[in-house]
Amino acid sequence: MLSTTPSLCHCTGMSPVDTTGWPAGSWDWVYQNVNKTTRLEVSSRNNVLIIGSNIHDVANDEGMLISYCNNVQIKDSFIQNLTDESNVYGMGLFLYHSDNVVVDNITIREHLWTGTAQHAHAVHIYDGDNITVKNSDIYNVDGNGITVEAENSNVLIDNCDIYNTGRRPYSASAPYHGIYCKGPDTTIQNCSIHDSLDGSAITMRTTGLIQNNTIYNNKHVGIAYWPDYLKGPSNALEIRYNTLWQDNFTAADSKASAICINYTTGKPAEKYFANFYIHNNQCEIKAGNSYGVISCFQATGTWNISNVQVKNNTITDRRATKNYLDGEEYMRDTSGNTYQ
Repeated sequence: MLSTTPSLCHCTGMSPVDTTGWPAGSWDWVYQNVNKTTRLEVSSRNNVLIIGSNIHDVANDEGMLISYCNNVQIKDSFIQNLTDESNVYGMGLFLYHSDNVVVDNITIREHLWTGTAQHAHAVHIYDGDNITVKNSDIYNVDGNGITVEAENSNVLIDNCDIYNTGRRPYSASAPYHGIYCKGPDTTIQNCSIHDSLDGSAITMRTTGLIQNNTIYNNKHVGIAYWPDYLKGPSNALEIRYNTLWQDNFTAADSKASAICINYTTGKPAEKYFANFYIHNNQCEIKAGNSYGVISCFQATGTWNISNVQVKNNTITDRRATKNYLDGEEYMRDTSGNTYQ
């Protein structure tokens, strides 16, 4: 069976095709060198490879939708120049109810969104298991860079460059972020996340691991936590070996902390966990308001997180009035830090 679109093949039983650059695997559906100015949609298919494709200049729609699929690789492709004024979609790449997905070396850029009914996302991951986004660039987008919804599991974001997100603010109480993570035990590593124009570089709403990232010049906190979604089996958020700095936002418009653990009361017990390990990070603040470089903030209620460890970090505060640790009384262990 051969599609009427030359760049799409159903490979089972076909004569050999050019497989240069294909990742290892057995692929039943291949979308190779697709060039479209409308949505690319793949639904209810297994063993899918999308490679060398360019989805561009799409109006009032998503760029790419992968739904109810299993074993998918999206590689060496572009999703760019999307203009969505429909108030409906607001997504560059939407991974929906799909498992075992690898997104590798894609670029999503120039995503304009004027909708007001919901958040926009360059990458939106919803209800999947074993999802990897790696080696990819996301920039010049009006909404969040990557959003990981709470229904996901085993999500890895690795070696991505994410910047100039949140160009068109949504609301003061729900800003856009570089990575907005609600999925339990997500790992975010080896990324460069900077110039998040509306919110934080990374906002975590559950357990997870954040390591070896470079994070700088974001409007709000570099890495922020809020107890909004169900915790994962790890029962911990670990933030380690990251480099964070802030030097281009003024006191009037920046929440200056490199890392902030926020506490609010009144959530179901399943959303709270005790263990926060913040260690071996390089944190520097040059400008911004008076918040601590690393902070524990009691937003509402009475603080009830028992094991916040802030250890072996290098904390540099170049503001006239230093504030290295804010809410230090909520931190169980602050040993080994260097203050300068």
